[in-house]
Amino acid sequence: MPLIVLYWGCVFAVFYSYVLYPAILEFLARGKSFKHPVYSGEGELPEVIIFFSVYNGERVLKSKIESMLASDYPRDKLRVIVGSDASTDKTEEIVRELMPTDDRLELHRFERMGKANVLNKIHLLLKERGVGGDTVFILTDAYAIFRKDTVFEMVKHFKSDKIGIVGANYINTNIQGGGISFQEKSYIQRENLIKYWESVVFGSMMGVYGACYAIRSKDLPLFPSTFLMEDFYVTMYTLKNRKMSILTLDSKFYENIPNSIEIEYNRKKRIAAGNFQNLFYFISLLNPGYGGTAFTFFSHKVLRWVGPLFILVSFLACFALALSGSVVYQILAVLHLAIFCVPVIDYALKKAGVSLTLLRFITYFISMNLAVVAGFWWYIKGVKTNVWQPTARS
Repeated sequence: MPLIVLYWGCVFAVFYSYVLYPAILEFLARGKSFKHPVYSGEGELPEVIIFFSVYNGERVLKSKIESMLASDYPRDKLRVIVGSDASTDKTEEIVRELMPTDDRLELHRFERMGKANVLNKIHLLLKERGVGGDTVFILTDAYAIFRKDTVFEMVKHFKSDKIGIVGANYINTNIQGGGISFQEKSYIQRENLIKYWESVVFGSMMGVYGACYAIRSKDLPLFPSTFLMEDFYVTMYTLKNRKMSILTLDSKFYENIPNSIEIEYNRKKRIAAGNFQNLFYFISLLNPGYGGTAFTFFSHKVLRWVGPLFILVSFLACFALALSGSVVYQILAVLHLAIFCVPVIDYALKKAGVSLTLLRFITYFISMNLAVVAGFWWYIKGVKTNVWQPTARS
């Protein structure tokens, strides 16, 4: 009996986080929308400063900068600061060539120190300049391309003092055959919806995308120097201060994600290590006193991060039950084994030029859970630096 409870408890935990929790959110969000006041006229809009760290981003930087400067946000209220993390390619040359064409653009070069530390340097620089606390900062990545209304659709929400941080709607533009781009796009679209539902129901969206989000100057903390996931850190910091974290579907940005499962595995491993840093730093937010934040944190994030353990324990419990002679658990054990064999079958079919969507989804799910295990091990060994090689894009 204890083994049966253990098995089905683990199965339910995975099912709840990935299927039941989103279904509950969707039901609760039905007919709901943001009720807080938003900016409408240009005259009342706050000053906006966009800044970001870039390391060897010559392939996309010109398009990135042009997309921001082409924003329909009032020209005299928008500035862009590029922080080069000791780039060795033409990154800084590209910025210097663009600077004479638009006086809103500036460049700063730093020694190699990692994204979070570059952002801290720029933040401190702006503080020294006396930038107002209600100025809205937009933090972004070199590969995130803006639409004309990306800035306004985020910033308009800051008319309400209850709003602490606003994330934009991430759209993956890199859909190719033979890899995992379709699976990754499907995952991102689903995550966008879940985060939007968390926003309208609880005001506790679990994690802005670091590639594009907005926050008031006075609410932006300095990031810990060795944290890998500064975007999740700033989200949880905001929620700990009892301010709302929301994602708006109307503010869109475009970025491609690699089609290679190997590259995506390494990216997810880094994300997982950073997530475990944040979990133990903000574990107090699981206190029921935080209401919706505790509920979304536990349901959306914590259960998924512990998911590999649930999968392993359910596998072992199922085989123990199968050895006891139960036909039901013998069948389930065979199904468990078959699922774990899918990545091997999928790989063999891929080599033969065959790509089956369902098999690729299972491969994607298993590999991403393995990345969580690898990320946890990285966290246990100790994260010594947040300097990492940017993910290769096509």
